[in-house]
Amino acid sequence: MLNLIKMGDAFGLSPTLRYFEYEFDSQDADQGASSTESKLDWPIFQMERPLNNIAGLKIIEAQIPFSFYIINSFNNTFVLTSIAGSFTITIPPGNYDSSSLIAATTLAISTADPSDSIVVTFSQITGKFTFYRTVPFSLTFGTSTDNGDNNLAFIYGFNTGTTSSGIVLSAPNVAQIQGPLYLYINSEKLGTLCQLYLPASAELSQGGLGPEMAKIPVNTTPFCIINWQDPDPHKYFDVESLFSIQSLDFFLTLGKNPRKPLRLNGLSFSLKLGILVNSDQRTDSTVGGPLKRIRAV
Repeated sequence: MLNLIKMGDAFGLSPTLRYFEYEFDSQDADQGASSTESKLDWPIFQMERPLNNIAGLKIIEAQIPFSFYIINSFNNTFVLTSIAGSFTITIPPGNYDSSSLIAATTLAISTADPSDSIVVTFSQITGKFTFYRTVPFSLTFGTSTDNGDNNLAFIYGFNTGTTSSGIVLSAPNVAQIQGPLYLYINSEKLGTLCQLYLPASAELSQGGLGPEMAKIPVNTTPFCIINWQDPDPHKYFDVESLFSIQSLDFFLTLGKNPRKPLRLNGLSFSLKLGILVNSDQRTDSTVGGPLKRIRAV
């Protein structure tokens, strides 16, 4: 990683480095990464002219709307089993607080299995949910080996797999109603060139270098804006193996689910990318002038 002493044309590290900032907003892109990906969620940007001789780069600022849904179409079901049978419970996608999630859960269970009433409570002291019925029942959140990204286990505070059967089921863990505490900014084009390492695990497959470029804390409530600035702006990823950038992409992932692009539900995100160029190898034809303009495609 390049450790810079000061900003500007001379970085202390080397007088041959020149610094440029690029502002990207997914709203400005003309297309997404594929026919199934919106430009707002996974934009592709095209440089007006290629940028060569890159020594380092880093995401230094981001504005991300908390418009994504913690409960979405990928993780909004669990199974309730009672004497009447097994029923898939589906919670409508959206962002909830404890009261609205209780109302949605009660309605979904009562609709799927009207054989017995259900009472769901939430403790403001412990942060845990409790489910009550007059006959024994159990809840299943995927399998015991699931990571929890594809079901509601962690949102309610349960472990993955099937709970024991009873008339009172109390979650053993604090509910994660507002979802994971962090998200990642990723790039298929640039991510593997940045030395941002994640450990090998079932979720990350082989671990190591992936598309992740920056880890962003989710430090606000739903439908507000996540504003982030790099806390260590004098260090840049050394990417001198990156000889040229003609196009680049960015997408977001939530928590420890690094392969599922985040849907912002019609809103755009923006970020600032800092780039260091080796000016001793730089010519006008190489970088196309002052490198101030980009064109989205």
